[in-house]
Amino acid sequence: MSNSTIDLSAVKGSTVLITGAGGFIGGHLLNTLKSLGANIIGVDRKPSTGIHGADISSAEEIHQIFKITSSTYGKSIDYIFHLAGQKSASLARENPAETLKTSFNGTLNILEYARKQETVKKVILISSLAVYGIDEDHSQELLDESHALQNDSIYSATKISTEALGLSYFKDFSLPVSIARLSNVYGPLQSSAAVIPSLIAQMRSGQKISMGNTKSIRDFIHVQDVVDALINLAINKNTSGSIYNVSTAQGTSIKTIAEILSPLLNYNDEILIDEKKVRANEKIFMVADNSKLKKATGWSPKISIENGLKSLCQ
Repeated sequence: MSNSTIDLSAVKGSTVLITGAGGFIGGHLLNTLKSLGANIIGVDRKPSTGIHGADISSAEEIHQIFKITSSTYGKSIDYIFHLAGQKSASLARENPAETLKTSFNGTLNILEYARKQETVKKVILISSLAVYGIDEDHSQELLDESHALQNDSIYSATKISTEALGLSYFKDFSLPVSIARLSNVYGPLQSSAAVIPSLIAQMRSGQKISMGNTKSIRDFIHVQDVVDALINLAINKNTSGSIYNVSTAQGTSIKTIAEILSPLLNYNDEILIDEKKVRANEKIFMVADNSKLKKATGWSPKISIENGLKSLCQ
């Protein structure tokens, strides 16, 4: 359930399309919106209970999803949360053509059909702090939305192109689009490949922990805080045509994460550094300013890293 001061009447009874609804963030968003009384059309590449299967890079399949929405609820879509896309930088590098096709064509299809629906109140596009670049630097400055973009990977290219498409549809067609640049999201049901669930699994197994660069400082934000931010962006009319960091503005090193988890999981063994897991030219400090989002919507993160990690270990 949401821990935000969201005006429930704003989403209750509305019709919401979520792409990537079967994913980590999409699943949490879907459940929260349902609890707030919204009618949900979930879309994912792989269909599951309550979620339609569709390839978002196919204009025809997206068209069918919009038709399903009208036939199911008797009206068009009010809000669109476009979360579908490649989530892994390493997988993006392994499959660049498929990644770019899904990202660019998928976003284009969503925006194109959204602009033809007079009822759409907001489209939320998901981006990432990766647009600021990952090449090594030693700056301790908070990254704000005016920071220069740095396209240094296939993954960052997909996010930069998503942002460019969204802003162009806002300017050319007055489509109400807001863009959320997410920091490092964690929480229940996250893939075991992510750093926090991986650490928890290793500690619970009693194995010696193997990690990459433990000195890297990241902006870890709980998935429920992210969900609250996305909904706040959707219901706030004044956020259209703009980009917002969704972050805590607080940095935590990977080493600190391990130190918080160890007593919670009764782990007393050593932590090894695996040079193979150390990324070349990795940015040491990646923490984002969230003041623009807080000022625009009144949102603020509620779940501290300590409480978030504790809940995952219970």
